[in-house]
Amino acid sequence: MTGAGGFVGSWIVKYLVDRGKEAIGLLHDSDPKCPLRLQGLQDSIVIVQGDICDKELLSRVIAEFDINLIIHAAAQAMVKVGSVIPYETYRVNVLGTAAVLEVARAFKDRISLFHYVSTDKVYGSTSNTTPFREDTPFVPLDPYSASKAAADQMCQIYIKQIPILITRNCNIYGPFDIHHRVVPNTIRSCMRGEKPVHYPKSNDKKQYMHVEDAVLAWMRLIDERKTGAYNVAYGELVGQEIVPMVASMFNIDAIPDYSQDKTSGTTQFISTERYVRDLGPIHARSLKEGLAQTVQWWKANQHLVT
Repeated sequence: MTGAGGFVGSWIVKYLVDRGKEAIGLLHDSDPKCPLRLQGLQDSIVIVQGDICDKELLSRVIAEFDINLIIHAAAQAMVKVGSVIPYETYRVNVLGTAAVLEVARAFKDRISLFHYVSTDKVYGSTSNTTPFREDTPFVPLDPYSASKAAADQMCQIYIKQIPILITRNCNIYGPFDIHHRVVPNTIRSCMRGEKPVHYPKSNDKKQYMHVEDAVLAWMRLIDERKTGAYNVAYGELVGQEIVPMVASMFNIDAIPDYSQDKTSGTTQFISTERYVRDLGPIHARSLKEGLAQTVQWWKANQHLVT
């Protein structure tokens, strides 16, 4: 799998390792604080160091280890970072996906399934309560979303030659996410004794799903060898109230700022009708339960608070 060192990738690795599966993970660097190492999984898989765009390396790995399932999770996955370094975001997310797809096509006789981890952000934003379906046209709003949309569409083209599963997930949170996203940012602020700020005037609304639940939902699709695009989400739309929700778990009152709105102001709401029709209900913990577990993980790992 690609992106094995990342937040989502490390949870995929954990799922595979816990079930006795052999996994080969591509890592771009050897950051000691990468989630794979924070989970203590680095010795449980075969790690290959290299760049996602290196087709020769990818070919050697598939040939040497007789790979039959590819999970492509490697990405520059931060929306704000994508706006700062758009070229690198396009290189990793678009050209990297093109490289993996081309190598998979060269070994199509042995690849039973190619899973691409996409995102609901490819759809853009909605101004009403109608959820995005898998056939909703893409309207990306930023370089990150555009790069994922391009990669997603490439997978739709290659599906004519390789069995490809595309999962478009809502926002994912949980333990081992040390990036600058709303949940870990709010937790870090609280652990520093600060009162996090939230913006009640914001129209920013999203669905949130615990990372372990998202991985379990994907694996059901993989086990059934499903192909095509599937939206994966759980729970109701949540806005800026997620900030005071987290702060309350530290007995801290978040500070409302009515003077401005520093959020994206986007509403992302996806339909899981196709998933439920094909596989049944998506099982996931409530947001309150998942946030509480995430807060406990941070409290046990205070050395990661910066």
